[in-house]
Amino acid sequence: MSRPEHKTPGFWGTFRSYLVGGSVLSVLAGIVGLMPAIVAPTMFGAPGAVTSPLLWATFWAVVSFPVICFLAPVASFLAYRNGRSHLAVAALLTPFAVAAVFTALWFLIQEICGGSFACF
Repeated sequence: MSRPEHKTPGFWGTFRSYLVGGSVLSVLAGIVGLMPAIVAPTMFGAPGAVTSPLLWATFWAVVSFPVICFLAPVASFLAYRNGRSHLAVAALLTPFAVAAVFTALWFLIQEICGGSFACF
């Protein structure tokens, strides 16, 4: 009895598995990001917070994060299906970009406004 040969997947088989893994992580991040998105309007509770452009940008970054996390795998697989692998990777990296923007805005609120939402 001979052993069956195991073929190692080529680049495209590995690439497809990375897309699936990235999609699962993106959906999980979207689920985790739903709670901050739900409570994001409470940031405007401080007097004068409605006029802060940093706070508005942070609000939209927090609210858009779950939406982008849920749409990124769909866009990625559509791009992969049309043969645009670079676009598929870019689509899966968009949640990281939104998270980086949120982190930068949060840092700016901490440094410029001293952690107060009512700034400017």
